Amino acid sequence: AVEEWGARAGTVVMLDPLDSAVLAMASYPTFDPNAFNDYPASDQTNRAVSDSVEPGSTFKAITAAAVFEASVVHPDDIFYCGHGSIVLGRTRIRDHKVFGELSFREVIAFSSNVGVIEASLMIGEQDFYDTILSFGFGSKTGIDLPGEHPGIVNDLESWTGLSKAYLSFGHEIAVSALQLTNAFAAIANGGRLNTPYLVRALGTPDGEEVLPRPPPRAILSPSTFSALRTILE
Repeated sequence: AVEEWGARAGTVVMLDPLDSAVLAMASYPTFDPNAFNDYPASDQTNRAVSDSVEPGSTFKAITAAAVFEASVVHPDDIFYCGHGSIVLGRTRIRDHKVFGELSFREVIAFSSNVGVIEASLMIGEQDFYDTILSFGFGSKTGIDLPGEHPGIVNDLESWTGLSKAYLSFGHEIAVSALQLTNAFAAIANGGRLNTPYLVRALGTPDGEEVLPRPPPRAILSPSTFSALRTILE
């Protein structure tokens, strides 16, 4: 994909949603560790944990979690999606396509920026902020790998009148590929946020020593994640 689209770099990470075990993780461009002096330092980083980017529309699942948890939106509620744009104050935010009325499940399915903005305006800033933090954004996941970046979540005090709208579709925030994958793992396993890990156990002369791991942390309610799984399907 990097070569096809002419990107500077790319990364992929795959987790077991039940316990966030790392099943696959890779970055590109890559390098030969036997001749690392032949490669720039930028090629020698594990981008899945060290790089943070705006998540864009993948973050709409987090917005959906926030509005479901606040009990202000049902998947079948109808939203008017502005025929392609919405005006907040003096700012016009455009959608990627023209939509009229959509149910909230269609807002997610068709990835309507305007629809998800309308939903986000139904909850308070504190509720949205708390949901974002509950998924682990803005903090290191604690994976057993070096160089992890915590991402960027602006303090609530620094939010502007447009922050909630932009955050609803994944702007004004930076997350790592690992953080985002782990958030979706939590959705998949019913709202239990695990610490991702690479090494499960160590071999010893006496057999195998399973390494201790932090227990999973329950985030939000089971009903929220049931609704989330349904609309994401």
